Amino acid sequence: MERRYATYRPASRWRPLRSRVRLFPGIRLNLIGRTAVVVLCLAGAGVGYAGGRLVGLPVGLGMVGGGLAVLAGLVAVGHGPSRH
Repeated sequence: MERRYATYRPASRWRPLRSRVRLFPGIRLNLIGRTAVVVLCLAGAGVGYAGGRLVGLPVGLGMVGGGLAVLAGLVAVGHGPSRH
């Protein structure tokens, strides 16, 4: 049987939110890219943990700061000049 029309797919309630909020507006990440972002944030959290222990800050603060610093750097790179 030949289909002439697209099948019906109900709209997701998250779709409007996902279309407005984008960390990397110029980049479309696949599974490998998203995994790389998570691994980099975890590595930054590990460095923040070690730095917090070394300096004497609370380790939770160092972990969050390290992860957010890496994420902020990635967002800054993602918002760089477009290559259109």
